[in-house]
Amino acid sequence: MLTAAKLILHSHNKATEMGCLASTGILTLKPGSTNTVPGFVQFSLDIRSKEDALLMKLETALKEEFAKIASGEDVGGLNTLGTKGRGCTVDWQLDTDSPATKFNEDCIKCVEQSAKDMLGTNASPQVQRMTSGAGHDRYMIS
Repeated sequence: MLTAAKLILHSHNKATEMGCLASTGILTLKPGSTNTVPGFVQFSLDIRSKEDALLMKLETALKEEFAKIASGEDVGGLNTLGTKGRGCTVDWQLDTDSPATKFNEDCIKCVEQSAKDMLGTNASPQVQRMTSGAGHDRYMIS
């Protein structure tokens, strides 16, 4: 589980570094009993970007760096401290491939202006663009 936690943390840090998003969903640990170190961990990873090319760069980087972390190499300081594990293997399975949807910039500006008009003088810190379901891929990592 320790290595899986490092992979999850690294995926979130790497996505942020590249201007993307990563979120972890379903975690499956076997055996799933109290005070037992799991021999198998599987988790879903949803990575998102406004640009398909950037999403592919993130995927490639994560695959390469996950393999290094799993083998015990230090990536981003994740393997410098703490208990050293035995290492593990990493397998990827693409569940969903959803290319980025491009919205009309005039429509986006209209929604932003409407939100600012509704919120009044303090709107600026409350209105921001976000990356949502458009342009994301979900993987099962085990």
